[in-house]
Formats: sequence, C-alpha cells, structure tokens
Amino acid sequence: MILPKSVKASIYLSAGLLLIYAGLVTYICSTTKISYLINDSIKSSMPIIPNTASEFFLFKFRGGKSDISALKKEDGGLNYIVAAIDASSLSIEKKAKYLRYFISRGCGVNEIAATNGLRPLHIAAIEGKGEVVELLLENGADPTLKSESSVIGTNITPLEAAKRSEKKNTHIDYKKVKEVLRHAEERRRHSST
Repeated sequence: MILPKSVKASIYLSAGLLLIYAGLVTYICSTTKISYLINDSIKSSMPIIPNTASEFFLFKFRGGKSDISALKKEDGGLNYIVAAIDASSLSIEKKAKYLRYFISRGCGVNEIAATNGLRPLHIAAIEGKGEVVELLLENGADPTLKSESSVIGTNITPLEAAKRSEKKNTHIDYKKVKEVLRHAEERRRHSST
C-alpha cells in the first residue's frame, strides 16, 4: 500500500519528535540532581518526565559514588530516601526496593545525617511509618542507636522519638511503630548478652 506524501510526512515528523523527546528525557534524567530524580521516580513533579523513566534511570544508570556522595552531603543520604518513600504511595515492595538499592550503593542504614543529626530509623519512627521501620530493621538498622539531633534531642532512641512525636502528632497512630521498635530493642539486648 502506498501512503500519500502528507501521511508519510506526518509519520516522519512524529518519529522525529519522539526521538527528540526521548533525547530530552535521557539528558534530564542523566544530569539532574539525584534527589530530584528520586522524587520524580516516586511521583512525577516534572510532568514532562514520566516517573517510570525517572525510575528506570535511577536504578539503571544513577547511584554511583558521586550521586551517593551528593545525596549524603546535600540531602542526608538514606534519611532523604526514608522521608521520600514515607510520603509516597509506593507499595511495600517498591519501598523495599528503594531502601535496598541505596543501602547497596553506600547509604548507611545506621548513618547519622549531617543535615539533621538523625538516623533513618528515627525518621521513620517520627513519621509513624511502621512498615518502613520494619524494612529498616530487616536491612540492619539498630534500634538502640541514639540521635545526635537538636531537633528531637540528643541521645534519643527511635522508640523514644516515636513516643515524643506521638504527643505532638495525635492524628498519627504510633501503635505499630512503638510495638515493632520495642520488640526490636528487646531482641537486640538479648542477643548482646
């Protein structure tokens, strides 16, 4: 079947625009700040870049030493990831994928963020996110380590942070967080004796 010239021209124009768009997406995803790419992979704040494209670039091409170094220095490392996935509607499987990926890239699960003096487990506890608390514990978070933060106080365990936050955030149910952390602390103490 022979197509009219106008139809061929439309096909070529569409293909050319699609290639330009793909090139633009590739450029933005490979040069943008990693924290923006994380946000866009979770929920697309830049409507021009689909979150599936951001996620693809994040897990396939980003997360090298310079990305992780910038994430730690500028945004608090794994704390940023915990806060981002806490605020998202990602499935538990996706949340686990994000945590494992960044831990495998060098974001410490027990590392104190220079930005706020908190550990990732403190962030999840303060936010009342039981499933994220469980994920962090499964990936090596120590529930007995304390904060070095002026925000919630120094020498505060994640469980104590959850109890303090519960008083301020009466609209959040901290029952699961407190229960999980209490059991984790007990297991930790028994295993160290």
